[in-house]
Amino acid sequence: SSGINAEYGDRAIPWCTTDCGRTLRYVDKSIKVGDTLMVKITSTPCKSQRTHQKYNYKVQQEIIGHIKLEEGKLGYVIRGKNGGRVGRIKYIEKHVKISDVVYMEDEIGNKFVTKIENVFLIGDEHSEIGLASDRGVRISLEDRIKLKLQKKEAKK
Repeated sequence: SSGINAEYGDRAIPWCTTDCGRTLRYVDKSIKVGDTLMVKITSTPCKSQRTHQKYNYKVQQEIIGHIKLEEGKLGYVIRGKNGGRVGRIKYIEKHVKISDVVYMEDEIGNKFVTKIENVFLIGDEHSEIGLASDRGVRISLEDRIKLKLQKKEAKK
């Protein structure tokens, strides 16, 4: 999960809240806002106390790793004009009153810019998740037309 909100609770217990609404306690103190967590979620059936409910499920959440938000990491843009693109973070520009800006570059060298809230980290050197066949690279309109023409000529 991305979009971590890390804080300290009662008795200085570190905890964080994710974008999906999960609250995790006793997290590593090196986890900061914007990092991506890899969480292993297991659910086991257990006997329910209620007579009309046969089984209840106990859910256990365990953090198996995290990716720090810093330059050189691989990110996936989830919102905005560049939504769906994948690229390596080249530079993070900090701003005081407005949101920070991330400069990214995809694997064929196209550069693009987005807000830091729109970036979801997916790996250090390579992607930890499966990507579609285009691998998050957006092709320009001229190149798309050329590819379509080449496919039509190849069919003839």
